[in-house]
Amino acid sequence: MSTVKLSLATLAIEEKTQLASNIGTAMTGNALFTNPDPTLASLKATADALTTATTKAAEARAKAQIATMEQDAAEDALDTVLTQLGTYVEGATKGNEAGILSAGMAVKAAANASGPLPAPGPVSASTGDAPGEIDLLWPRIPGAKSFVIQYATDPSATDADWKFGGTSTKSSATVTSLAPGARLWFRIAATGTSGQSPWSSPVTARAI
Repeated sequence: MSTVKLSLATLAIEEKTQLASNIGTAMTGNALFTNPDPTLASLKATADALTTATTKAAEARAKAQIATMEQDAAEDALDTVLTQLGTYVEGATKGNEAGILSAGMAVKAAANASGPLPAPGPVSASTGDAPGEIDLLWPRIPGAKSFVIQYATDPSATDADWKFGGTSTKSSATVTSLAPGARLWFRIAATGTSGQSPWSSPVTARAI
């Protein structure tokens, strides 16, 4: 006896809604299926609801991406002003610690005083705006100069099976050129003068 094969776990959202449409068309007026359970009307309504929700989610991600870009630009602008002011204070005080502290600024510790970097986290992963993209976000880590991103199809994969997903100097990144519809796992490590941190706990998301 044959059994139905839907393979839903491997289908992207657009493929699922197209499958629902194809099934609805094929079963309409089909004498073999006089009383479908659930009804074909329910099938169509559920598929339409998913299409609507997907559109809303894409619009929300687009708005969030724009807001994040604006936030990054504003943050960069403030970083520039603070850096310039720090240079001024350092020159005006001729590097005097008490003078620097009196400006509300901290004094750098010796380079060898920094300890090992902690693993980044918590890391969040979400579907990107374009096909094959995943957006990643994590808290800043003091002392980190950049972050390395890797991805795999299994969170328990060996180190050799994790693939390079890029680097970032910020606490966010977008991994591109991923297979649409694929569910992947991502992990991040910080790098700095003290070396590389442990890897973050893997997080998962599906590319569209």
